[in-house]
Amino acid sequence: DYDGCITDANPAAEALLGQTWEQLRGRPLHGLADAFAATEEAATDKVVQWQGRRIKLVVAAIQHKGFKRKCLLLQDVTADILQTEKEAYGK
Repeated sequence: DYDGCITDANPAAEALLGQTWEQLRGRPLHGLADAFAATEEAATDKVVQWQGRRIKLVVAAIQHKGFKRKCLLLQDVTADILQTEKEAYGK
């Protein structure tokens, strides 16, 4: 929302975060985890360690009804990174 709180989460986000929509709704975006605290700036694109997994974070600035808002996209890339490392090092 306009105060930086979570207004929507899909089932994949619920599974990744280990929380239900009811638990996520209204929470501050930056309050999800310490690793996500650095996602305040728009156009952030990085991979962080979180609960034993590697999560790609993308924060996009969007316009909604004439107001700037943030959209946080999370993607678990753990398996992709492990596969790439396996191919690169032959393990």
